[in-house]
Amino acid sequence: MEEYAYKAYDTAGRLHSGSIQASSPRQAAGLIAGQGMCVVQLKRDFSVLFSFPWLKRQFWRQYVMLFFRQFSVMIKAGLPISEGIKILAAQEKNTAGKRLMEDLYRRVQEGQSFADSLQKHPDVFPPLAVHLVRIGEVSGNLEIVSGELADFLEMSYKAREKLITLMIYPAILMTATLVVLIFLLQFILPTFSGLFLSLQAELPLPTRLLLGLNEFLQAYGVFLVTGLVAGVFFLWSLYKNKTYREKVDYWLLRLPLLGDLAVYKEVMQFARALSVLLASGLLIDQALLILHDATSNAYMKYLILHAHSDIQKGSTLAAALQRKKVFPTVVLELLAAGELTGELDIILEKIADFCRWEADALAERLRAFLEPTMILLMGGIIGLIVFAIAMPVLDAMSSYTGF
Repeated sequence: MEEYAYKAYDTAGRLHSGSIQASSPRQAAGLIAGQGMCVVQLKRDFSVLFSFPWLKRQFWRQYVMLFFRQFSVMIKAGLPISEGIKILAAQEKNTAGKRLMEDLYRRVQEGQSFADSLQKHPDVFPPLAVHLVRIGEVSGNLEIVSGELADFLEMSYKAREKLITLMIYPAILMTATLVVLIFLLQFILPTFSGLFLSLQAELPLPTRLLLGLNEFLQAYGVFLVTGLVAGVFFLWSLYKNKTYREKVDYWLLRLPLLGDLAVYKEVMQFARALSVLLASGLLIDQALLILHDATSNAYMKYLILHAHSDIQKGSTLAAALQRKKVFPTVVLELLAAGELTGELDIILEKIADFCRWEADALAERLRAFLEPTMILLMGGIIGLIVFAIAMPVLDAMSSYTGF
């Protein structure tokens, strides 16, 4: 799906501008024409940001979080939906964000519901947000629901950012070490190779191993890199397959330490979202179906779907989730207590807070362990290579001087 900016006249001769998501210009024009408007300008957004899908997703995640935070404040202040969106559109400086706000304002002004307007932008607003807004509009509690939604999106965003930040530092260290290794093997070691041969003495074992590694990389390095790239693409294609992705996501949740952190993140989002849905008046089986559509982790989708099936057969939520052995025991016990007392939505909120605290504490422990460990490991590898290069030179100097 691509983002297209358009200008079009309606049947009353009024000029409208906005953005629409479509797979091609033809489809975009057809969608606009289907709204009873005549397109006069249509162009794709070629901004640098939206040329990269990952950056685009990151931008919209943060944008939607801030949007609902500001929107909830305006609704609580008594402003109508259209007026709140109009104010946000007027103060928006980002081109893509401004077009989005203008499109939402136009749709609401035309009589579409706020939820239906959000649903026209599936790449921006997650299904959970659309469902919650729809519930808020029907129940008359949009100001409460939008505030809860803003809290949920902010919590999810921060959890994701912490996980990414935790992985960035080791990745930077590994990349820097790899660059230094390539420099040493490709430029420094060849300079000393002739010197080593001229010594006419048996080289130390570390030096022989280093020279052998260099010869191997010189002979087969291209094939090795090609194989690694092909392997990455193959694994990515498997991950895109629903069946394999489910298995990969399961094993990612079972990894030591990092898997625990991912579990706390997933359970926190699950508990918080389910709490908001139940508090808005939905039955638990309805809420689970919405969560199934809103969850990105493939194994969590599988888990939620099976829990929904078990609940329809008469099982409790705690019992349904316990069978897959992913949720922490304390979480399952709290769920069981919440179901017994009839305060499941309140208990779920406490579970979300508990998982956030546990995730933060675990992330700090991992950071405290990873940072010095990676520095020592990478420094040790580089030190060994430098030592292997220096040993023959030092031995030769020692033999020459007699020391």
